[in-house]
Formats: sequence, C-alpha cells, structure tokens
Amino acid sequence: MTSRNRRVSGPSRKKINRNKNSSLNKDIKNRSLKRIQPKGKNKKIYSNSPVNNLLKKVSIVFGIIMVIYVIFIFEFPANYPDKFKISNMTLDSNKITMQVETDSYKDKLIPLDILLNIGKGEITLIGEKETTIVFANNKKIILKEGSRKIKINDKTKKFNAPVVKYKELVLVPGELAKTLLPEITNFSNGKLSFNLSSDKPEGEYLSFDDYDGYLRLINKENPMTKNYEPTDLINVNTLDSITAYGTNTNLRDEAANALSKMYKENSVQYAMTSGFRNYETQTQLFNEEVADNIQAGKTEEQAKIDAGTIVAIPGTSEHQVGLAVDFAIPGVVLTEEFKNTPAGKWLESNSYKYGFVLRYTKEQTAITNIIFEPWHFRYIGYPHSEILFKEKIVFDTYIEALREEKVKYFQAEDGNDYIIWLLSGTLKPEKLEFNTSNGIGVSSDNGDGIVLTMKVKN
Repeated sequence: MTSRNRRVSGPSRKKINRNKNSSLNKDIKNRSLKRIQPKGKNKKIYSNSPVNNLLKKVSIVFGIIMVIYVIFIFEFPANYPDKFKISNMTLDSNKITMQVETDSYKDKLIPLDILLNIGKGEITLIGEKETTIVFANNKKIILKEGSRKIKINDKTKKFNAPVVKYKELVLVPGELAKTLLPEITNFSNGKLSFNLSSDKPEGEYLSFDDYDGYLRLINKENPMTKNYEPTDLINVNTLDSITAYGTNTNLRDEAANALSKMYKENSVQYAMTSGFRNYETQTQLFNEEVADNIQAGKTEEQAKIDAGTIVAIPGTSEHQVGLAVDFAIPGVVLTEEFKNTPAGKWLESNSYKYGFVLRYTKEQTAITNIIFEPWHFRYIGYPHSEILFKEKIVFDTYIEALREEKVKYFQAEDGNDYIIWLLSGTLKPEKLEFNTSNGIGVSSDNGDGIVLTMKVKN
C-alpha cells in the first residue's frame, strides 16, 4: 500500500484543539460578528475598550454642560446701536403709543427714560457696573450694561436684547416694560403702548406740526414775530354766558371755552375787556405810553424803559398769543383797585380751576419785570394752573424747571393724577398726533421740546 493511501490511526492521529481561547475559535467568532456588522467605516456596534466607553460618556456630559452654558450663562458681546428714533407717537386720553426704531436689536429696544416716566421709577443706586431702580408698584430691578439678564425682585430673567447705550440714552429690552407694568403696557415689534385711563377720546386728532399749544412763554427773552397770529381764534361773544365789551374779544378756542365754563359756574360779576391783540395794536399802545412819559419830562430812553413795565413791548405781549384776558367791573378798569373787588378776589383764588392764572403778581415783579396787574389773567391749561397757584410758582420759572426736570407728577383737586412730560432731543418723536380731550394737553416749550400733559387715573 502506498503512503498516499495510508490511514492514520491510533495515538499518532492529530487532535483538533477545542480550547475556547484558541486562535481558531477567535477566528470563528470574528467571522460571525462580521456577518452582522453594518457597512461603512466607524460604524461598530460593539467595543471591547472601557476607555472608549468612558470617553464617550465624558463627551456627552461635556456637550450637555456646554449647551446649558450657552443658553443660560454665556452672553455674546452687546452690539451697540448707531441709530435710534421714535418715528411715530399717538396720544389721547385713553392711550399713548410710540414706534421705537434702532438698527441693532431691531424692534426689541426702548428708552429707559420712557419706562421711568410712565412707571414713576426712581434710580436708587448707580454702581460701576450695575444700576438699581425702584418703581411706584414696588418692583425693583438691577440693570447691567451689555447684559440680557435683568434681576427683578431678586429673580433673574433673561431677555431677547441687552441693556445698551445710545448717546445720552440707556436702552432696555422692550419686553421689560410688559414685565414690570403688565396691567397698562403692551409691546410688540417695536411698538410700545401704555393705557392711561378708561376715558374715550373725542373729536379729531391734530398733528403737532406748527402747533404752539398753551404753554408758550411770552416775554422779552421769548418774543413773537410781527406776523404771528393764532389760527384758532374765536369771538367770545358767540359763546354762552360771557360778558365782554370792546373790540378785542377774541381768544384761542380752548381758552375761550374754559372762560365760558368759568362764567357759567360762578355768580360773581365781571367783564372781559381785552383778549387777542395783534402786533400793530400793541405797538400803538406802547407808543402812547412812551409819549405820556416824555410829556411828563422823561428822556426818550427812560420813557421807553418805564413804558415797558406797564405796557408790554411789541412782540412780548401775551395778548398777541391769544391766551391773555383782562377783566374789569364798572368803574374799576385796569387799576390795582381791582384786587379788592369781589370779582378780583374770586378770580385770583378760583380761576386756576379753569386753567387761568394771575400772571403778574406783586411778589413776582422782579422776575417778570412787569408791574402788578390784578386784572391780567393768562390761560395755561389745567393742571398747570393749579400747580402754579398752589406752589406759588411764576410761569417764567415753571417752563425753565420743566426743561430741567423733564417730568413732573401731580395729584390734582379733580381726583386725577397727571404726568407732565417734556420730550426733547432724541426722545422727541418725528411725528406726533394727539387728541386734546379729557385732560390731554400738548404744547411747545418755547424751544425744540414738546410738553405732554397726561391724565393717568380716573
């Protein structure tokens, strides 16, 4: 038998190794796993390395931490705006609405001043990095420049825009207004509104373009031009109850109606002797006074100086603005004796309730440079008239104080709270429409500012 056909038997036969750790078994195992291994690189469904498992878990935890950090802690540097404006403002007895526009964080920022003025906020602490403000509703906020996070009553809230500066203004997220004053405030797409009262506006809306209002100060420092004449003059003789004589019986609309109401609501007898006077009429009266002084032996220069304390220099008379009224009774016309008459006493003590003030008092002569005129009353509107009467403020300094303070709060006798707010500079709207019914007033401040008078409680 050849060696090719020889059978191997007995002890000399080689046995197959059944050891599970043998290379043969490892090869079988790997081949079996490859059958179910997904195609493509780096798509293993198993790992035999504890280190890889640990790294995988650490990376997941680190990723979660980073997401939390980005969402709740990390803040990108604030993008400060280069442009800001209040493009439109609408004001009536029910609501004030304004459209605020910026180039950064578009439709998301509002001036902090607006929030302070409407919410009666007071800045209590200015730190190097933080500012603390307390509002009339006892809500306290802490602002940090460049941050979206604002602390409100010790709870931090993150907003969709940061606290940033634009020139002299501090801009804050518009959402903050709604958070602090939810009962009266609404904010959406840069449009901010505050509900003032439940009064409904009446009549048409006016545009502020070339509109003077009733707080225009007229004196030597603030003269009018020769051609100035109000466009809303009405003859008071066409109204009920007013007693007027003479040719100068015109007043601006609102003043005339206030005068009519004052006549109806009291029984004291007095007559209106003078209202609107144009520049030419005032010039004639002034020249007559100068002539009388010269005739009395005074030099022309001194005659003019003395005449200016009795008769307003042309262009400086409140009569030309159509808001001044001279009163008299029979036998007492344009003399100091008028102060001792029942009419003079009543007017001095009560005319403020209707928007009028005794304009040139004896105590204020050094400021007004006009002699005591107990017959001369000026319409400035309510509640300004009550403020001047009760606080004994002269009208000249009142306007100056408004320019400095910007905002004044006043609780009036009529049971309402008023906010008197002067808008100037960057806060002055490009376009203003308003309705003057039910305690709303809009006026120039003699400069580029606008004075808003708003009733905020029924």
